[in-house]
Amino acid sequence: MKLLTSLAGGLAGALAVTLLHELTRKMGTSNAPRLDTLGEQATAKLIEKTGHDAPTGSKLHNTALAGDILANTLYYSLAGARMNKAMSTGGILGLSAGIGALKLPGVLGLSEDKTNSSPKQRWLTIGLYVAGGLIAAGVTRWLEKKAKRNNTGGPAYSPEKSYKPVLDITA
Repeated sequence: MKLLTSLAGGLAGALAVTLLHELTRKMGTSNAPRLDTLGEQATAKLIEKTGHDAPTGSKLHNTALAGDILANTLYYSLAGARMNKAMSTGGILGLSAGIGALKLPGVLGLSEDKTNSSPKQRWLTIGLYVAGGLIAAGVTRWLEKKAKRNNTGGPAYSPEKSYKPVLDITA
């Protein structure tokens, strides 16, 4: 059950990053990081290394988006690895992903100006990923608590309450 809740939390975090990024981008904010463009560049580069022609236009955008969501789901699912420290783990994962989004484009030979051109872009990039990590951790914890409350696969009542008689008629 923990694996499924971790994956569900990871998916929630990945979708949150994608949704928040798309909202900031569609609002026309000049400081919005262009993580979508970086994803498209990385996807095209990866596909071309396999000897195939990279798709263009909306097909490339959708392929990159799907790859981002899949990779971020798996990454953010690590937030549930230590349930008692899920929120701090999620925050650290998000911070690491945000810093990686700023540093890796240069290492991978991608255009860095899409996320690094201004301090606002840099902070917004980090903030998006931190939000994703915290949402992943929060959803994972919520699902785990819900599963424990439902006590899936266990007795109808907790062991402490299972001995309590229905009607106590002792004198």
